[in-house]
Amino acid sequence: MLAAGDQEKIDKAKKQLKYALIGLIIAVSSYYLINLLINFWVN
Repeated sequence: MLAAGDQEKIDKAKKQLKYALIGLIIAVSSYYLINLLINFWVN
């Protein structure tokens, strides 16, 4: 929003969003994987 048409800032923001999304996907899948393993070992 603050890039004001500056392509370098736009590219940097897109990269940051991509890495944030990848981090979120890793965090959520780690949570579900750990829960799956815990439930497998407990039961």
